[in-house]
Amino acid sequence: LEVVDGVFAPITARRGVVADVARDVLHRPFRQGQAGLVEIWPLVQAQKREGGEPWRMPVDIETGDNAASRLARKIAQTVRGWIENGEILESKGRPIRAGDVMVLVQSRGAIVDLIMRALKEEHVPVAGIDRITLTEEISVMDLLAVAAFALQPRDDLTLATVLKSPLVGMGEEELFTLCYGRPHGLWHRVRDARPDIALWLQKRIERSGYATPYEFFAEILNTACPADNLSGRRAFYARLGLDIQDALDEFLNSCLQFEQSHTPALQAFCEWFLRGDAQIKREQEGHKADQVRIMTVHASKGLQAPIVFLPDTVKILHDHNKGRVRLLWPEEDVDGNSAGVDVPLWSPRGEFDAGIYDRARTAAAEKQMEEYRRLLYVALTRAEDRLYVTGFRGKHAAKEGCWYNLVAESFPKEAVSVPFDMDGAPVTDAEGEILSARRLHHPQTVPVEKTPPLPEAASGDALRRPLPEWARHVPQAEPLPPVPLAPSKPGEDEPAAKSPLGTDDSWRFRRGVIVHQLLEILPQLPPARRAQALQTWLARPSLGMDTAEQNVFAQEVMAVLTHPDFAAIFAAGSRAEVPVVGLAGAAGMAVPQKVLSGQIDRLCVSETEVLVVDFKTNRPPPKDESKVQAVYLKQMAAYRDILRKIYPGKSVRTALLWTDGPVLMPLPDNLLDPHAP
Repeated sequence: LEVVDGVFAPITARRGVVADVARDVLHRPFRQGQAGLVEIWPLVQAQKREGGEPWRMPVDIETGDNAASRLARKIAQTVRGWIENGEILESKGRPIRAGDVMVLVQSRGAIVDLIMRALKEEHVPVAGIDRITLTEEISVMDLLAVAAFALQPRDDLTLATVLKSPLVGMGEEELFTLCYGRPHGLWHRVRDARPDIALWLQKRIERSGYATPYEFFAEILNTACPADNLSGRRAFYARLGLDIQDALDEFLNSCLQFEQSHTPALQAFCEWFLRGDAQIKREQEGHKADQVRIMTVHASKGLQAPIVFLPDTVKILHDHNKGRVRLLWPEEDVDGNSAGVDVPLWSPRGEFDAGIYDRARTAAAEKQMEEYRRLLYVALTRAEDRLYVTGFRGKHAAKEGCWYNLVAESFPKEAVSVPFDMDGAPVTDAEGEILSARRLHHPQTVPVEKTPPLPEAASGDALRRPLPEWARHVPQAEPLPPVPLAPSKPGEDEPAAKSPLGTDDSWRFRRGVIVHQLLEILPQLPPARRAQALQTWLARPSLGMDTAEQNVFAQEVMAVLTHPDFAAIFAAGSRAEVPVVGLAGAAGMAVPQKVLSGQIDRLCVSETEVLVVDFKTNRPPPKDESKVQAVYLKQMAAYRDILRKIYPGKSVRTALLWTDGPVLMPLPDNLLDPHAP
């Protein structure tokens, strides 16, 4: 906070940051006595390239070593050194972890990709950038090219793109040999010359016709591809690095999002995806993982971190002096009133600039610089304990008024110089003088406050850890079928239902549904009230039953409720419509266990036994239990098997309630045993 006060001490720096520029900027920290540190590193410059050999053919790729990449490596090596050496974060009394670090940039540019790549190369866990434009990711473009070829195999250009992608990995010479002088399409040449690649491509063509977008792309990423027999995901990692894993995961999420609201057709998905902006924004406010965060200063408002790096401090966004602004739009104040000229101003060339245009242009430039300084204030105040201000430049010096110069020119004089090296060598200026970093440090003078431990790392570290032992063995066979099987539908044909157009009385078709409802509702009432409630319910005009039918119906239902063998099933404490899920069958047997999921119509659990009743509606009941269809016996045997595992030590009794009667039919164990799962 001393550094912040110094940066905004000049009146020119306060404009846009405070309402009254005449008042000094003064912060009063509430964390008195806790350690704090601010370092400003010397600007990193690109190393001079050695001159190439004369008349050298431009066929070899020369990797660049610009200032931004050097600074990215320095930041990554610094963070890795802290973690490996166990450097203590003084105010918290614990070692520094990756989750303590936040890197803030002015805009999402090349520096973001360079820092992310450098951190992953140093095996430092790093969260994905807070905003990803999927349509600009090379890996996503390659996957879409595979889909485009699968949908239109005659597209030679798209096929050539697929052949050059990491998924196939074909070289320039081989691709040229296939393409040059071909009498037919490229697809014909690939089938004749490279049957191994053609087999993989043919599979993609076949899958494009019936696979959902997620299935199509997930299969490409998870199964072997022609590139060295690696999975598609590993082939991408091998060429593009681990920093593309976020884009691949978000692309698959987009596939799932599309399938939730659209017909899951591959061609429709490709059109939908390319038509949209396909930009993913990650919310970092609830970030709890032990990973370095990289985001823009604007996105970091309201967030904080123990350690903050500012590597993008030389650039001035919206610099009016860098390029000519020809069209100036009218400005409005906070009340919506015109702050100047209320019409747009346009000047094609400098010779046409009028005085009013120059003044409006100067005012617009000043407003941009005020916003620029406000973002600097936000950036400087995101750090809890440590702040590192750094930057990189090319041939020219940093411009006056940039973030770096504002901090460097106002840095406290009591700051000490500390050695600073880049790639193991001292940093020098244009005259060869060795440069050093400047540090302002306040030690810890109060007891350390205990903080809860951070969660374990959940990103890059996992990729280099040894596999757990369970991952090295073939998994056990999954219970069959993989989708839970309903015991009431065990896979066999059920007996035919009685036709509603039959010659019997009209109530025989509807009575099953009515009995089912009554046997669910009446047990909830006290026994003394059930008969009266039943008569009232049957007398409803909507049913249209005469008095004789009501009496017969009521006698049959009450006979079921008062059945002496299963009276407890309808007594207090019993339950209706009870869901049950479990594994049917014995473990370790030759026949695999089956996953069953069903709903029991009536269930009663006592101290010693479990009573189960399942209703059978609108089917002619058999005369006795020996005539019960096998499909129903298998169902009740499955229920009995699952309930015996849920309630070990208790006996399980089952029965069928035929609502076409109604008739309650107990099922003995010797009848169910042959049908046990």
